[in-house]
Amino acid sequence: MDELVDKTRQFYNKAAVAYLNRNFHRVKVEILTQFLNYLPRPERVLDVGCSVGRDLMWLKAHGVEKVYGIDFAEEMIEIAKKYVTAKFSTTDITQGLGFSPATFNGVLCLGTLGNISKGRLTRKVIKETYQVLRLGGVLVITVKEGDREFLEVTNKYGIEYMNLPRRVSLYRQGELNDLLTQVGFQLLESRVYQDDNLRWVISYAKKTDSKAK
Repeated sequence: MDELVDKTRQFYNKAAVAYLNRNFHRVKVEILTQFLNYLPRPERVLDVGCSVGRDLMWLKAHGVEKVYGIDFAEEMIEIAKKYVTAKFSTTDITQGLGFSPATFNGVLCLGTLGNISKGRLTRKVIKETYQVLRLGGVLVITVKEGDREFLEVTNKYGIEYMNLPRRVSLYRQGELNDLLTQVGFQLLESRVYQDDNLRWVISYAKKTDSKAK
């Protein structure tokens, strides 16, 4: 794990309870509902960067049979286990997702790319989401909008965490969608939206071939 990834992981581990208190009730219902509408079968879904398990709990309550969550912050995973019955693992996604090809019908990746460096690692993660999807499977991905990378210090979880920087990587809509199509995804829908006083890009994409490019 590189130094900046490790600093970001330390932030989320130490701020895990504060993150839970601030975000657990803020389910992205519109995003998740559209995701389910695109899924061929709500059978098996992976959440890449599941944090405290909020979205997996909602998906399971709305018909997804089996849910899986991975996150690089151990404390996030421990909290998630208290709220939803799922298969969890502590995983540094820059080293791989840890699943066999064609395992899932759907993959969530909500905000997660913002914690890793742009370029080779981003493409690697997107390529692996393609590989673990079954044919016809769907990925939904969100990133903060922009065109730079930086270390952020925030007080929105409490001033006691302001000495803990975390990596933030921003993406333009075209930049994200180019990454998806270069790997082999068919773009289904993409837009920019406002949330928490920030602009985000959201894209839904489908696996239509058996091999990633």
